[in-house]
Amino acid sequence: MVANAERDELERWPHLPLRAAQYLDTAGQRRLLRLLRWRDAHARDSDRPRSWILDNELAVALARTPPADPLALQARLEAEPKAPRKLGAPLWQALTTPLPDEHDAPPIRGEDRDKQAMRKLQDAVAALSAELGLPDGVLASRRWLEPLLDGEWPAGLAGWRRALLEPRLAALLPSGRTASTSV
Repeated sequence: MVANAERDELERWPHLPLRAAQYLDTAGQRRLLRLLRWRDAHARDSDRPRSWILDNELAVALARTPPADPLALQARLEAEPKAPRKLGAPLWQALTTPLPDEHDAPPIRGEDRDKQAMRKLQDAVAALSAELGLPDGVLASRRWLEPLLDGEWPAGLAGWRRALLEPRLAALLPSGRTASTSV
């Protein structure tokens, strides 16, 4: 955890864990990615919880049906009780400015996609946790395992976690290959 904090990296694909994101079209997913990256950076800079900046529900709603202009955005923010009313301008900027890597985002998983593969990864992690006497969730959460299905090793599973998990999980990864490190 300390090593991750020292790297000071924000989540590259913060929209992937959100279940509602799978129901957005590609343009909506990209808008959601922009909003969540902006929110995470703003939360870190202002030392506030992410949900105080922009909650997931409002982010998904804005990504699904984006306002036509900054005035429409502000009107929508005024109508929402937990909306960041004072952040309308930077929120509009984030919503409408494409990210250089947004086209590289992995596909969002549907309910059934790779369910068996995920179950195998979770079972392997649970077995290793039991062997080591660790509580569930200490080695790897589902959120950290999902990128492995796309061949990307997430930063949260770096260091000692990767050293313990990689030998067990490598055979379960797509094509039996070792996932590359997340950027």
